[in-house]
Formats: sequence, C-alpha cells, structure tokens
Amino acid sequence: MNEINLPELVWSVATFEFENILGLIELIDNKIRKEANQRGKDIKAFQEKHNYHNTNDYDLIEDHLMQKYIISIKDYPNIVYQSILISGYSLLEIKLNELCQLYKKIYHEKIKLNLNDINGKGIERAIKYLEKVIGYSDLKKNEYWEKIVLWKDVRNAIVHNDGYIYDKNKIDAIKKKLNIKFDKCYLRGHDNDKIKECISYISIKSCKKAISCFVNYLQWICKIPEIRF
Repeated sequence: MNEINLPELVWSVATFEFENILGLIELIDNKIRKEANQRGKDIKAFQEKHNYHNTNDYDLIEDHLMQKYIISIKDYPNIVYQSILISGYSLLEIKLNELCQLYKKIYHEKIKLNLNDINGKGIERAIKYLEKVIGYSDLKKNEYWEKIVLWKDVRNAIVHNDGYIYDKNKIDAIKKKLNIKFDKCYLRGHDNDKIKECISYISIKSCKKAISCFVNYLQWICKIPEIRF
C-alpha cells in the first residue's frame, strides 16, 4: 500500500516554488521603486543645474531622462509583471500535471490511461484527468476556478495576441472579476479606425492577485483527501 500522500507531496514542493515567485515580486518592486526614485532625482538635478534653460540641447537631454524615467516606472515593471504572471500560470499547470503523473506512476497497475491520452491541453486537461481517470469530482466548483479561466484568457492574450481580447463578454468579465484595466489600442495591420481594447499593463497588484489565485486553487485541490486505489 502506498504510504505517500501524493497531493501533499505536490503541495509541499509547490508552496516553496510559489513563495519564491512572491519573494521575487517584492524584490523587483523594491528595485523598481529605487530606480524610479533615482531617475526622478536625475531629472530634478539636471533641471536645477541648467536653471531650466530652454535650449535644444536641454530639451534633448531632458527628453532622454524623461524617457528613462518612464521606462523605469511603467515599461520595465509591465514586462516583468507580465512575465511573472505567465510563469505563475505555467507553474500551476506543471504542478497539476505532476499530480496526474504521480498517480499514474504509483498506481500504474490499476490506472491504464496516461495524461497524454486525454483530449485537450493545459490545466483543463489535467483537471479532466483527475476527474475522469483518478476519480476526483467537482474540481471546477469552487471560488477559484472562474478566475483561473479568466487569468488564462489574460495570459493567452499577452502571449499570443499582443494583449488583445476580441470577445466582449470576456473583456467585461476580466474587468469585473480581476479588475484589469484595458486600453484603447490600434489593431496592428488594420486602419486606424480598427481600435480594440487590449491589456497593455499588468500592475504589481494584479500580478500578486493572479499568483495568489493559482496558489489557493492548487492548495484547495491538494487538501482534498487523497484518492487511493
């Protein structure tokens, strides 16, 4: 008889990995704040040194400093937090796949289907395997699943579609449930009248909310009593 609690085993490793991600967010946030503060000081020092002389060289240098400031407070954080959100979603998928594969490995004599034998992909496939093959039930009936699906839509838009989402119902749900802001953007490859809503910025707050949602959902699954064969 297997003495190892498989969900607890997955959770024990996952909690360490997710804690590392949350720690990374804090580390990066502190660095970003320091960088932005220094850029602001650079601009102020430059303006005071040159007594706000309105010359071509002054305007050129000030524009350069302002661009670096904007990059440090918006562009760089956006790239970083988008990347962390994507990594967090991928980690959730990896951990759910690991749980499926552990069940197959430990109970291989009784479980005939592999994860790859199940139609679909990603988190949905892992959930289908846990329900249809392993015997879990109602893994989508909880407070986290709806948001998991919406975070997937956000992730896919960022990774595959330059932040664009074309389904208005999805946009409305993401705004309401996740509090993600959308911008009006020109759709690439189209005339200027093709303006669509797109996700152009992921804040640290949104990033933390996403990671917390992934953690809570995985923990909820791993706290369900283990199914034994």
